[in-house]
Amino acid sequence: MDKVWTLIRVFFRSGNSLTISSKKKNNYWLIPILVIGFLPLSFQIGFSAFSMTLFLQPIGAQSTVLHSGLISGAFVIFFFGLFYVLGVFYFSKDIEFILTLPLKAWQILSSKFVTVLVYEYLVMLVILLPFLIGYGLGIAAGPIYALYSALIFLVMPIIPLSLASMPILVIMRFTGFARNRDKFKYITGILALFLGIGVSIGMQRFAMVTYDETMIMEMLNGLTQTMEKISILIPGVNFAVKSLTEYNTWSGLLYLLLFFLSAGLIFLIFMALGKLLYFKGVIGINESSAKREKLDVESLNKNVYRKSIMNSYVLKEIRLLIRTPIYFLICVMGNFLIPIFFIIPMVAQGDLASSIESLSQMASEYENLFLVAIFAFTMFLSTANAVTSTSISREGSNLFVMKYLPVPIERQIRHKVMSGFWLSWFAMILILGFLAYFKVPWTVLLLALILSVNGILMTSMTGIIIDMHNPKLTWDSEQAAVKQNFNVMLNMLAALVAGGVVVVIPLVFRPSLVITAVYLFVVSTGINVLLNRYIQKYSTKLIMEME
Repeated sequence: MDKVWTLIRVFFRSGNSLTISSKKKNNYWLIPILVIGFLPLSFQIGFSAFSMTLFLQPIGAQSTVLHSGLISGAFVIFFFGLFYVLGVFYFSKDIEFILTLPLKAWQILSSKFVTVLVYEYLVMLVILLPFLIGYGLGIAAGPIYALYSALIFLVMPIIPLSLASMPILVIMRFTGFARNRDKFKYITGILALFLGIGVSIGMQRFAMVTYDETMIMEMLNGLTQTMEKISILIPGVNFAVKSLTEYNTWSGLLYLLLFFLSAGLIFLIFMALGKLLYFKGVIGINESSAKREKLDVESLNKNVYRKSIMNSYVLKEIRLLIRTPIYFLICVMGNFLIPIFFIIPMVAQGDLASSIESLSQMASEYENLFLVAIFAFTMFLSTANAVTSTSISREGSNLFVMKYLPVPIERQIRHKVMSGFWLSWFAMILILGFLAYFKVPWTVLLLALILSVNGILMTSMTGIIIDMHNPKLTWDSEQAAVKQNFNVMLNMLAALVAGGVVVVIPLVFRPSLVITAVYLFVVSTGINVLLNRYIQKYSTKLIMEME
């Protein structure tokens, strides 16, 4: 066990920690910022659980709230666990070094399992904990319930995470297709995104269905039995629910022990399976396939030609984003998914013609406010794709290349900004095309297209400035450079503040469309000039001080 704890500490210190490490200190203050950012969602979930508990208690169906919370948390952990397990167990950069050490499979697996488990606890803080608190307040539970809830909260993620790890072990051992790392990440990631879109459309349609009182009561009467059947898919959930509903009796303690036994048994099965399959599936996994072609002099001359520095650098950045699966899914695909999610509510309604008419009428009546809304959305779109807010972090151990290229660093920074700009602006054009289909006035769309240049440049520059001050250069997988990078959240907060300052006057004074457009253009241009001067003055110094 000493080796396991040592490995856990090494994994966190080498780039899996929950904080962003710089050469001077660990920025622990970023964790409270993230917590505060998710507080509204957690409060909404907790209040819904509290209200549902009070509503269902008279008919004795309050346990449905616990079933819903535990099942939701388990499925989220299972879903995200599939990708975390792939990234941490197989595709992390430390794998080749770890395999050379005198370690057994269960020691490597258990230490990496704990690493993933810590991140899953953060997800459970947002989803499961509010359910437990809301239900406890609804039934006016005592300290025993609080103790049982805390224990279940700590143990519950082990079950779905173990269940998610087992099929990955089998796939990586027996499927040759999975050994092509890039192709496997591309396809599984895209399938997951389309699955999320399908679920979103289904839930939108379900939410728009109207139910009368008789239908609601019929649903409630069978809801508890339905939840119990669904819980069979996740061993131990029924034991956890019964231990919380009967917490003040000895049977509640018995159910709690059975829940612990279920979790321990599933984890042991996972460990036994890992002992058989892990080494055979992981050896040689950190290799990417590539086509190799022989070029003669004529072919070489045909493929090599002179380009401007800006075009070459921007294309290099965009190609890196496209060729790296995790960068492609988060930074590139995100630009196309946001317009899709923008369309989903209207498609889910079924009556697309009425949606077009309503949106066109609203845009014509409130042209200035609609322009402000599009400008604010532009800033959000530019921050959500995480291109510039992770551009320095993505350099990782190759940061020294920036220092030795025969291109001034401030020019390299501007080219990185432009790579994020072009990706965001292309997505913005798609959204404006969608709005044109919905018959939004062309004057609003033309002004929005012009203003979007300033909005995207603003958030692109704030993102790269934040990343220059606080880069995450130590990471063991590309996933950590973007998905576990708090700079993305900080850039969103910066865009929220800057956007609020810019749009507050048009929202308060309601000027005409032309005055609104001129105001947004002048203010955003002024901010961009200041940001550009900051990059000119400090970018070289900041990059050269990095190690």
